[in-house]
Amino acid sequence: MKNIQIPSTYVLIQQATTKLMNETTHKQFPVVEARQLFEFTKDKFGFPNDQNKFERALIYYHQVGSLFYFEKNENLTIEQRMNQKVILNAQWLTQAMAQIVTNPEAKGRLIKNGILKQSDLSFCWKSSELFPQSIHEYLIDLMKQFDIMIPINQNQFNFNQSQQLQSKEQQQEQLFLVPSMLIEKKNQLINEKLKKIN
Repeated sequence: MKNIQIPSTYVLIQQATTKLMNETTHKQFPVVEARQLFEFTKDKFGFPNDQNKFERALIYYHQVGSLFYFEKNENLTIEQRMNQKVILNAQWLTQAMAQIVTNPEAKGRLIKNGILKQSDLSFCWKSSELFPQSIHEYLIDLMKQFDIMIPINQNQFNFNQSQQLQSKEQQQEQLFLVPSMLIEKKNQLINEKLKKIN
């Protein structure tokens, strides 16, 4: 196995993220703007005043899974990319995703035929300590970036009577397609048909 050497300045980012993660605010919500992390690392740990070098380090740590950094649009300037979010704790993001995709209560009770109502997300993210209501919009944006949830228009689907939403408020509610639940539903139907054959 090849021993990979990283620039010594990259270690400064690791030290900065560790320090931030020990602060109460970032334990609960481990998300900062790249610019904030850059300034903190520069001021407290002596990282060089070079945003491009800093961004290369973020990309490296993103690739090895230590943190998440979304620099989706390469057409943005470095100044604009420094406004992007950095998730300091990869495990936190994984937990947020798992609450939708693998949560047995959500699977059975909330997600019907791969469709999830936005109002049901507060049930999925019921741990107010880890996922307070104030960050649900941000979490929704993250889930959309990863295609965990895809926004859909109710009018695009033929809901049967039992699935139709009754009130106007419910009719205006955002719905999401959860693709992993479609696969599970398909597998469930296949298994039921196989049981009938045997």
